[in-house]
Amino acid sequence: MHSRSNLAVSILSVFFCSFGFGQDKYALVVGVEVYDTDTFENLPYSDEDAREVGKALSGLGFQTMVMSSDASSFRMRPTNAQKILDQLQARLGSCANGDSLVVVLGGHGVQFKDEASLPSGVKETYFVPARRIWATRHPF
Repeated sequence: MHSRSNLAVSILSVFFCSFGFGQDKYALVVGVEVYDTDTFENLPYSDEDAREVGKALSGLGFQTMVMSSDASSFRMRPTNAQKILDQLQARLGSCANGDSLVVVLGGHGVQFKDEASLPSGVKETYFVPARRIWATRHPF
């Protein structure tokens, strides 16, 4: 049986639009605090953490986009995977050769019991947006 974390998981991943450092720096910061509580507990402070990380990256010169559960724009609320991917694609579309992109994900993650392990022996881990992401598979 799979166990799930009840604590916020922050994953900092750095991607480069190409090799090397360019002139422009972009960031997408996602914080999911409010979940469908039938499946996951809410994660207090995830929205605040996302805003604070966004401010810190902006202070370092990044053009930062923050998605959070309490965003004033519905488009910027990470309620489903497609909305997050759309914002990631928008950031990637801004990148030119040599630019940098930082992606920060704060929220629950899942692994599926019926999924085979990777060659390294660990299972793939998936970030969970606010709404449930699986229709027929259950991670636990």
